[in-house]
Amino acid sequence: MQVFGEDLLKKLKPLIGQYDDIVIDCGGRDSASQRAALTLADASLIPVAPRATDRWTLNAVYELLDKAQGFNTKLQAFLFFSRTDHRGMNGSAVGEASDYLRPDTAWCRFVPLPIGNRVAYDKAMGWGQSVLEYQPTDPKAIAEITSLFTHVQQAITKK
Repeated sequence: MQVFGEDLLKKLKPLIGQYDDIVIDCGGRDSASQRAALTLADASLIPVAPRATDRWTLNAVYELLDKAQGFNTKLQAFLFFSRTDHRGMNGSAVGEASDYLRPDTAWCRFVPLPIGNRVAYDKAMGWGQSVLEYQPTDPKAIAEITSLFTHVQQAITKK
């Protein structure tokens, strides 16, 4: 289903009890769709590029999440690095880049499972697919996405 703006809230609210999981991809900007999604969501996955220029937008992201959490107390936010240089984002490099993120709170956490800047993600999106569906497969991309979603699923289940 493709829904935009404020219609998202009206169309999805009745469907919430009918599905175990609903995934809403509303892009990376503050929009009516994103605000509506945050009022309904149990979890929000927030990709952050580990670059100095991307740090500047984090305060706006935190403000939006704080407001959304005021309306939706079940909301949990998970920040993770995306489009990382897969040669440089392991171990201590992730720790150094994560220093500029806000400290973890009960409902907003950093997930230290970086998603690489792999061709497979771009090609899959070009076909409207995830890397789990796209052929030919990329085992590293599949492992990254699976690890991220498993981590988030376990965190939500523990709450």
